[in-house]
Amino acid sequence: MRVTIVGGGIAGLTCALGLHAAGFEPRVMEAARTIEAVGVGINLLRMPYGSSPSSVWPMNWRPSRCLRIG
Repeated sequence: MRVTIVGGGIAGLTCALGLHAAGFEPRVMEAARTIEAVGVGINLLRMPYGSSPSSVWPMNWRPSRCLRIG
């Protein structure tokens, strides 16, 4: 089944990846003429065991593993 996703940001691309893994044929539509770095990033690093409670754990670790990108 073909699916159109409007928006090529992190949410649109993640949605496309998940749909593709589920057997769909996603098509991502983006208004920007070029894809460029905009100064944001995704932290995929795990914090070491026993790190301080003030450490920020990446909230995207589990979803990235489910999508097989982390």
